[in-house]
Amino acid sequence: MPHPTSQSIRSLFEGWMGDLESALRNDDETALAELFLADSYWRDLAALTWDVRQYWSRDEVVPRLLEYAKASRPTGFEVAPNRTPPRVLDDGATADFFFTFETTTGSGSALVIAVLDDEARWGLRARLIATTLTGLKSHPIDPRTRRGYAPIRSGETWSQYRARVNDLSDRDPDVLVLGGGQSGVIMGARLDRLGVPYVVVDKNARPGDGWRSRYSSLALHTPTCVNDLPYVRQPETFPGFLSKDQWGNYVDGYAEMMNINWWGETEFLSGTFDENAREWTVELRQADGSTRTMHPKHIVTALGYTGTEPSVPELPGIADFSGQVMHSSKFRTGADYRGQRVMVIGSATSGHDISLDLADNDAAVFMGQRGPACVVPIDEAENFNVDYLNPALSVEEIDQRRNSGFVYPLMLRKAQAETERTEREYAEMFDGLRKAGMTLTIGEEKAGWIYRLHKTFSGYYLDVGASQAIIDGRIKMIQMADVDRFVSQGVRLDDGTVIELDTIVMATGYRNVQTTIARLFGPDVAEKVGPIGGVADDGEHRNMARPTRQPHLWMLFGGIMDARKMSEVLALQIVAQLDGVVPSVVRADDGGVLFLDSAQSAAGAPS
Repeated sequence: MPHPTSQSIRSLFEGWMGDLESALRNDDETALAELFLADSYWRDLAALTWDVRQYWSRDEVVPRLLEYAKASRPTGFEVAPNRTPPRVLDDGATADFFFTFETTTGSGSALVIAVLDDEARWGLRARLIATTLTGLKSHPIDPRTRRGYAPIRSGETWSQYRARVNDLSDRDPDVLVLGGGQSGVIMGARLDRLGVPYVVVDKNARPGDGWRSRYSSLALHTPTCVNDLPYVRQPETFPGFLSKDQWGNYVDGYAEMMNINWWGETEFLSGTFDENAREWTVELRQADGSTRTMHPKHIVTALGYTGTEPSVPELPGIADFSGQVMHSSKFRTGADYRGQRVMVIGSATSGHDISLDLADNDAAVFMGQRGPACVVPIDEAENFNVDYLNPALSVEEIDQRRNSGFVYPLMLRKAQAETERTEREYAEMFDGLRKAGMTLTIGEEKAGWIYRLHKTFSGYYLDVGASQAIIDGRIKMIQMADVDRFVSQGVRLDDGTVIELDTIVMATGYRNVQTTIARLFGPDVAEKVGPIGGVADDGEHRNMARPTRQPHLWMLFGGIMDARKMSEVLALQIVAQLDGVVPSVVRADDGGVLFLDSAQSAAGAPS
């Protein structure tokens, strides 16, 4: 077979796609296996499984695809018209294409990445197939339709319309979104687009206040090019990395512009779930001090990745220290500590940022390192997200590619390759940091900061200047392993040296969001849900935009890009249950899902 070109690859993919549809329709395991490499992967975002799942190796992919296809019956495969056409990639050995399809309940989109293979019937075999739910037959949305201002009577003004929608005094929303920062307003925008009654509640007065309340030197460590919010693009005049105040203002503006039904200064007091009625009873304290009882059918928590409750370790002798001790959540500006001797405990992002801010404001700074850190220059954040700088690709296509590629073994390989490169490229900087007393690591699995980003969202630093300050001695390193105890005047090392201090800042992170779930919904619900975030044994982020063990309780968290990428899939799963397309879906003990009304495992499908 002649080597395919980007002009001829479409016909090969169309042939491959036809065989895929036929094999799934006929439950033909042999024919399906012929289409995949032995080292192949499938990730499904609720299109066939009503879950977010991934499978590794042809021996897993083939039987699972057949299993789920029996109920979902995917058909109508066509090359996607709104994505990059089928193409051979620059390496000349792989190719990719997108296709759309229909199921018994909705519509989907898929990305296939294939390796060219002369021995295959169509000259290629798939390494990755990723399927994504994009719509529901029960809830059609015309892409040409512009939703929004819809007066209920002649003469109703926009302000009157917004007051009516926001009121909810005579009705309950179907969905309560708990947490009104960027993840909350993103979720509100998705639900609003689908016409679902919802409300977003937050203790703050404005959506961006969670950012404005943090330390003054904070800037986003994700480049602006990846931070567009759904349906809106950021201004061309925004800098490469936004300050926290700029981003807070932008989130405020987005909520206003998108008409998000957002209740500020509202405290969530309690929530209990009625297993029979399949709805929640929640108590809210509103801005005027009144209490509102509400009965939403579903709750989405949008409480951030790292939680809201500070984690403060018990350090020997810390109670004896006569100076000020604070968690980093209370730190505002290094200008308040000019001339002081300050120890910052923690060597991840906040620890580095606060230390640099203090050093720039003429404080004597000591960074207490509790464990080895992954450090790379901030440029690596742009390198990691360089695909978003491609003007030929839409954000929606790049998001689909990113979602499709988040398969744990593939992510791990990429992270290992990037770590090997950065170890070579920044060897001089790393040597300087080690000489200054910092302990560095290439991370678990030799996968560096990218692995820690996905696995723990901690233990790494994208350098914006603190590394050079450490090398230059403006920030002095103390290994916590060398600390004997804290004393009245400061910290005493194992060799008896006492370093005098005025202030100690605990940049020690936050407790898992599971702790917050326990406070809001009770310990039984928190135990049922389990830890939130990090990568589970199945390769997926625990409890992220997928069914949890608690019926009708969902989680949306992560970085700005993560919430944008996963919010639509989450919204469609909720709407499918509201419309009765599927019954209530919960996480099963074996890691799959259960359809509660039919008591049938996801190994089959809802009846």
